[in-house]
Amino acid sequence: MEYHNKTYSSKWILALIGLSLGCIVLPMAYSGINTALAAIRLGLDSSVTQIQWMMNIYGIVGASTLVTMGKFADIFGRKKLFIIGLVILFISMLGSGLSNNIGWVIFFQALFGLACGIILPVSQVLFSQLYPEEQKNRALGLWAAIGGVGFAIGPLFGGCFNVVCYCAYGNIVAGIRKAI
Repeated sequence: MEYHNKTYSSKWILALIGLSLGCIVLPMAYSGINTALAAIRLGLDSSVTQIQWMMNIYGIVGASTLVTMGKFADIFGRKKLFIIGLVILFISMLGSGLSNNIGWVIFFQALFGLACGIILPVSQVLFSQLYPEEQKNRALGLWAAIGGVGFAIGPLFGGCFNVVCYCAYGNIVAGIRKAI
């Protein structure tokens, strides 16, 4: 394949893979957490309202920062902001997993929403920049397809992850919580 009369380089392919992995994590993690809601509610002794806040704060923060983060990407650099979004995503996922009460989970879900607000607009622009002008539609279609795949496989991976973590680490975590 040719791109602006040059063959696709390994740098282009790595950029495409990196963007794809960064984009697929957001819908996968968000849809995957739905399989764990009952376990989170019981494990953290939280109310239904708190669980609703845990899920909704992601959308509130994510939607309210989309336009601003798109503008910040134009000002400060798209690649730099994309990497910052991935770091925030990692911190939010790690923090949510290690939280011992629902308040912290809600806080880290808000950070997850911020990461979404950064990654979504920036990744869309970065995808379209990888393709020549006449193939922009293909780039945006690929971007949307990756998100769709993430939403589709999220519950499957979330369910498997919950079973594995519960079986492998459930007793250890329960013992530590009892000791504290």
